[in-house]
Amino acid sequence: MTNQFNVNATLFARVANAASSEETRFYLHGVSIEPAPHGMPGVTLTATDGHQLVSAYDKQGSVSEPVIVKAPAHVLKACKAWRIGVEPSLIGTDGTIVVVDDKGNEQIARGTTSDGTFPDWKRVIPQDIGAGTDAVFSQVVMATLAKALIQGKQTGMDARGLIVRGMDATSPHLVWGDDERMIGVAMPVRTPDMDEQATLPEWARV
Repeated sequence: MTNQFNVNATLFARVANAASSEETRFYLHGVSIEPAPHGMPGVTLTATDGHQLVSAYDKQGSVSEPVIVKAPAHVLKACKAWRIGVEPSLIGTDGTIVVVDDKGNEQIARGTTSDGTFPDWKRVIPQDIGAGTDAVFSQVVMATLAKALIQGKQTGMDARGLIVRGMDATSPHLVWGDDERMIGVAMPVRTPDMDEQATLPEWARV
């Protein structure tokens, strides 16, 4: 059976920021494209490296069966929005992917699908969230999530920053940017001296 998909290329490139680069975790090197759940139209695009996760809902997207796609750098570059309000399509057929860049040229890559099994990412999404905690997050993780979740100048709107919510300091936290089609998940980190640092220093007191 031919495996085909047609997804929002801009969303794909933004989600791909969260993919893993660990050599042994090849099945996390790409973006998982799956039919949307609950009978909804479209697809979900998801990537994770175990410390962070980004997922997007592409209502107009389609895929014949779930697939993991790793796009090379030249394709990811072409996937980015040409200008405000323009988002090209990334089209795939049996491991060959195509996107048209901002100069009208087709950028093509072959052998982009993975034979691995993508983890059940929905189990990582916290279903109950609080009003905020004192959880500590890796600077690298939060910078990556900001890059993926905040559109900013792509839409001509002012970016609002990241909103982070979780139940406690050790559980996964949901992260939102300025695009309602996307969510992120961040895993907290903690080192022995972090609790001592989480106090207002004397020089800042009034």
